Parts: sequence; structure tokens; C-alpha cells
Amino acid sequence: MTQSACNRRAMKTPPDSIERRLSALSNAAGGLSARRVLMPLIASLLLGTAWSALVFAATPESSPHNDSAFSLSDTCPASFEFKDGGCILRNRYREYRSLRDAGVGGLKTGLPPLREGFTPQQIDLGRYLFFDPILSADGSVSCASCHDPARGFSDGRAQAVGIKGQSLPRSAPSLWNVGFLSTLLWDGSKASLEEQMQGPLYSSVEMGNSPDQLLATLTTHATYPSLFEEAFGSSPLSLDQIYTAITAFESSLISLNSRYDLYAHGYHAALNEDEIAGSMSSGLSSPVAPSATRHRFSPTSNSRAAASPMHRGS
Repeated sequence: MTQSACNRRAMKTPPDSIERRLSALSNAAGGLSARRVLMPLIASLLLGTAWSALVFAATPESSPHNDSAFSLSDTCPASFEFKDGGCILRNRYREYRSLRDAGVGGLKTGLPPLREGFTPQQIDLGRYLFFDPILSADGSVSCASCHDPARGFSDGRAQAVGIKGQSLPRSAPSLWNVGFLSTLLWDGSKASLEEQMQGPLYSSVEMGNSPDQLLATLTTHATYPSLFEEAFGSSPLSLDQIYTAITAFESSLISLNSRYDLYAHGYHAALNEDEIAGSMSSGLSSPVAPSATRHRFSPTSNSRAAASPMHRGS
């Protein structure tokens, strides 16, 4: 099977299937001991969803530069479902209104608001833009140059590198779960992804572009105008549509179905004993663990953990 075929197959997987199967397994199990028996199967389902999400994020099927007969995906990313005209996150954290509702099942708290409701087409268009160096002035740097999915959507450098190899003053932060954040950049100076992305796009040392040049490049492109019309239903394309599409993709990079998250939801066997001991020493433990009650999260610290790059599952 080709890589493109693998991508199409992964992207067509029903985005809510993991939650439905997990709920069905939990109901059938009827208790924590039965859930432990089912953990290998549950873990395999989660790994499949995680792989689908990473494939969706990391590998566009082909480049718009080489294929004028191109269309966008009509399927939401893994862990999202299509509802009321847009892609809405499905996640067990959303089932908990407060820590009082947690019961026996582990560390549970609500999530901060997520940027969601984007259409599958807008998310997919943002994916192509994110990986396309056409956004930079000389066609050499893409968003993914500093936010590489193979490196946790960062670049593994102490200082990021921009256009013409220029060193930047800061490192590139991970984009996992960035849609939950209300302040962005290391100094918290930006309040939205649309506002934040204009910094690197138009910085002379990052991507070196200008609003007029970026708009002209995409407007005269052989493929992008039709993709924007498909995603937004209007033409000509605009700068705001560019920002919205990239925001839609970045907001889909959600990783709250890791083994740690399963453990937090009450599935003790999701982690081995060494991992549980490590989580306890770091304060990242679940009340399900036999000696973990003294390390429970406060609502504040749990919210931060839920929106952090440590959760690398889908």
C-alpha cells in the first residue's frame, strides 16, 4: 500500500470510533479488574488513533505545487467528530465538570476552551499551508521547519533557525495542544494563533515575507485559489483566510489520549509500575494508584498538564 493510500485510509477512520469502542468496553467490563484485562486491546485502539493523527498531521498526500486537480479532505482529524458544520473534539476530559464528579476513576478535571468548529476542508488546507515553504519569501522555510512533527512540533534546537540560516533568539515551542492556550509565545504577548503567526511570517529573520507578497503568491498560484474557495466558499482568497486555515490545522493538534491520560481516567494498567512511581515523584499521579492519594493534582496544575506537550497520543 502506498503512503498516500495509507493516509487516505487513516483519515477516513471515524474520528469518534475510539471513544465509542472505549465506552462499550468499559460498560461490558463492569469493573476495574475487567478493564485491566482489556487494557492491551484498549491500548492498541489508542495507538491506532495516535498513528492516524500523526499521519494526518505530518504527511500531505502530495504537494499542491505538482497537482492542479487537488481536493481537500471531508473527514475530521482523529479524536474529532463532525457536528453542527464543524469538527468538535471528543475527549473524556470533557465529561467531567469538576473534580467532585471524578468519583473513583482518577484525576479528572475540565479542559480550557478549545478553538474548534473548523470544517475538515479548512483544517486540511491549513495542513498544506503549514508544510509548504511557499509561505516564506524565498520558498525555503515552512512552518514545519521549526515545528517538525517528528520532534514534537518543535525543532529540537536551543535557538530556532530562520530564513537564510539566521539564528533566532528563542527556541520554537511545541504546538501540541496549542489550541487550548489563551496566551502565546514565550513572553505571552499574543492572544490568538492568527495574531501569533503573523510574527514569523513577516519577520525578516524568520520567514521574511510581507502581507502583499504572501497574498500575491497564493492568489496567482495554480492550485491554492481553488482550495481556498473549497474551504471557505468564497473568492478571491484573503489574508484572514490564510490565518484561519493555519489556525484550524494547529488547533487540531490535540494529544489527550496517551497512556498517561488513560491512567488519569482510572485505567491503572495503562502505566507500568516504574512509570507510576515516576509520575508520583513528579506529582503526576492518579488516585487509582495504591499510594498515590497524597499526590493528587490541584485543578490548576491538572489543567496545565492536560494542555501540555507531554501528552503525545492522538
